[in-house]
Amino acid sequence: MIVFLTNESPWPVRNGGRLRMAGLVTALQNELDVVVAVARADNGADVAEGLHPLPVCGRSRLVALLGPGPRLGRGLLDAAGIAALAELCRDADALVVSHSYLLPVLGRLDLPVVLDLQNLEVERQSSNGGWLGNVEALKARRWEPRAVRVADAVLCVDERDAARARRWGARRVEIVPNVAPAPVSPPSPAEGPVLAVADWRYGPNAEGLRFLVEQVAPRLDRQLVLAGRGSEVVGGLGFVEDLNPLYDAAALVVSPVVRGAGTQLKVIEALTRGRVVVSTSYGMRSVPQAAQDGCVVADGSTDMSRAVMRLVDDVDDRHRREEHLRAASIPRSWSEATAGLPRLISEVRRG
Repeated sequence: MIVFLTNESPWPVRNGGRLRMAGLVTALQNELDVVVAVARADNGADVAEGLHPLPVCGRSRLVALLGPGPRLGRGLLDAAGIAALAELCRDADALVVSHSYLLPVLGRLDLPVVLDLQNLEVERQSSNGGWLGNVEALKARRWEPRAVRVADAVLCVDERDAARARRWGARRVEIVPNVAPAPVSPPSPAEGPVLAVADWRYGPNAEGLRFLVEQVAPRLDRQLVLAGRGSEVVGGLGFVEDLNPLYDAAALVVSPVVRGAGTQLKVIEALTRGRVVVSTSYGMRSVPQAAQDGCVVADGSTDMSRAVMRLVDDVDDRHRREEHLRAASIPRSWSEATAGLPRLISEVRRG
């Protein structure tokens, strides 16, 4: 049996973090017996889904902030939660931990641990900015490398994070890229709008949204469609349950985000759907090697607006790039992305 420790229920999938956790759990369940332990219950939904919610943490936010350990981990697990997890792990062969900030608060568990680095907290906290983000980033410089070294194996979203984990002394590193399972859209319409999709409430995304609306959009001679939570504050559509019609109707996708951590699932999703993306240099990190021709890099409002309009006007070039994306060997399912994961778990598991 494998215990998979999450910061929240993977289901329903509402964000990129949940999508990754759900993908990993489902892939493991295809070959192994997996029990999902949830550090934060969602109004009883976890029980209904057959998951195992751990006792609610009794620490206050202030107490969780104090000390050298990660605030997020200390705010989710206290002694009662750790004891319940230890009991759940008593007959387990391995523990998979979904976020690095959960591992330092667990103490010593007598079983192999696989750590999923869906973000590097040293980068994510720093990108959040403010005094809290800066304090947590400073603390993470100490606890996160230690967590990586403690783990028997580490999963990373790309080679960049994998290289960092190796420098920190990781025993074993496996790259499991983020995947955005989505249907491939038909060739883009000649007169389609420009589309931007994200959870715009997240700090770096909110910054990118302001840049897009205030500096790029006024330079575009084409409709800009904004979708995702937080976009409604600037006249966007807000949360959209079914994005298929928006992608099918779009000429291309723009990604204005300039900072953050990990890879951007919405960039990956657009490319998977066969839509060309105009992105900042930061967003280019999210582009699989096989999909490079489907992404045009543009930093600054002038360059980004020019790149968008060039692709809007040059339908032939856009369709050529889309054809390349449809044929590219991009991982399009979590089964494909996690092909080596059950083997890794079997090799590190106890006994």
